[in-house]
Amino acid sequence: MPVRFTQNIASARLEPYRRRWLVQGGGTPSDAAIAAMYAWQTSLAGAWFEVIGHIEVLTRNAIDNSLRDWNLTKGFGPDWIQTPHPDLARIIGPRALHDIERQANSAQRQRTQGHPRFGAPLSHDDYVAQLTFGNLTAILPIRPPNRARLGSGYSPREHLWRNGLRNAFPGLYDVWQNKRWARVGYAPVPGDLIPAYALASAFNGCVASGTEWATTNRHSWSDTPTVTRTP
Repeated sequence: MPVRFTQNIASARLEPYRRRWLVQGGGTPSDAAIAAMYAWQTSLAGAWFEVIGHIEVLTRNAIDNSLRDWNLTKGFGPDWIQTPHPDLARIIGPRALHDIERQANSAQRQRTQGHPRFGAPLSHDDYVAQLTFGNLTAILPIRPPNRARLGSGYSPREHLWRNGLRNAFPGLYDVWQNKRWARVGYAPVPGDLIPAYALASAFNGCVASGTEWATTNRHSWSDTPTVTRTP
């Protein structure tokens, strides 16, 4: 990155990079060194979010395919967002369903006349496109319930995993041969549910990656750690 680029950035923005250099490398950094450090950090952030983007699309579609089949077998059709089974509707929650619909409508209004679907009605795929890691996490079991209070021994989210979602990730169970992945951080859960809780934990981590990961890694680099976009 040319030094003249960083010359246009406020010194307050670059000062944390200079402090980091002094701590890690010693000596007074040159302008070229600061420019290189700044470029490296922004490139790292860009690469990270690229991977997260691919993961989000793949997991979103895997869950969608499974819930289409599950909702259909329950007699409510494949559109599990617009016409969800009552159990699924309670799990997702009315506020989340409303937000998904609102965001889909907003995306529809932003289509220009050159868009291939300009003026087309919203489809199930339009709603699926609005799902975030937060939405996906809310579908999965997050905290183990008090099983003594449950007649079946399973919570609604656990039932959904066992009957509708576990086949969305057919290779997931093989991962648990490595026991460190089975540490979900909560009370013991039945073996067939460990992947569900760990997946929810991973999704939470991806949600945090948009805020906590970025701000943690920028905290020592920037005086404005709440900014998560790549400069």
